[in-house]
Amino acid sequence: MQKQPPSLIKRILKWTAIGFGAFIVVGILAVASDDSKPPESKENVVAGASQKARPLYNVTSYFGKTVEQLKKELGRPTEESKPTKSDIKSGITGDASFLRSGIELTVSYDPSSHLIKEFTIADTTYSSSDYSHLLAAAGVNEEDLTYTVRINKSLSDDSKTASVTVIPGQRLSAEQKADRQKTIEGGFSSWDGSHKQLEKYIKDNLNDPGSYEHIKTRYWDQDDHLVVSTEYTAKNAYGGRVRGFVKAKCALDGSVIDILEAQ
Repeated sequence: MQKQPPSLIKRILKWTAIGFGAFIVVGILAVASDDSKPPESKENVVAGASQKARPLYNVTSYFGKTVEQLKKELGRPTEESKPTKSDIKSGITGDASFLRSGIELTVSYDPSSHLIKEFTIADTTYSSSDYSHLLAAAGVNEEDLTYTVRINKSLSDDSKTASVTVIPGQRLSAEQKADRQKTIEGGFSSWDGSHKQLEKYIKDNLNDPGSYEHIKTRYWDQDDHLVVSTEYTAKNAYGGRVRGFVKAKCALDGSVIDILEAQ
């Protein structure tokens, strides 16, 4: 076998050593670079998942609180309807609304104790038949037995959901809830949302019933009855158009029980 010259052997050994050293340096740098990234622990992954699932409003944690306590937690309401002396006398609730990411939470509270009785979630950006995102925003589900979830259909389009109401401490069967809501909706016009029997009462007491024009109707569900308010315009005895307002206590089937306020 032919021997290699000593100088050639030295060169081979030198370049082999350099190549091996470079390989070791690259490996060390790669490990250091990988170590510089914080490890994604199991705890961090779980925390991230829980943050994504966190509701905009943790409604069940608000049970038993007053509207003042809720304001400290959620901040100043975007809108509030404080109960008047007349409202307190008739038991009409006060309302306060809060807005986060286009989802509105409206709470109805007792006029005397200010304890919150109902929580209503609505999407201010759009309405659809799917209300699952409203349940998620409130952190509630329809299977929980500690509260009632009421689905409020749009009065102008009953194929769409207007809002979802959560009532603590009550539980109706799905059939009972559907029947109750159907009964309530039957008292309102599907065309303009007016209350049929209250509108009839108003027209019967006008100088010119034919001049009646509906503006807006609202109602408050008081469990065993509704409180309904209607704003309208009509012509007075002199032919001038004036604005009117009537608030009434109504049965769930739509009949008018008592007139609470009239202007």
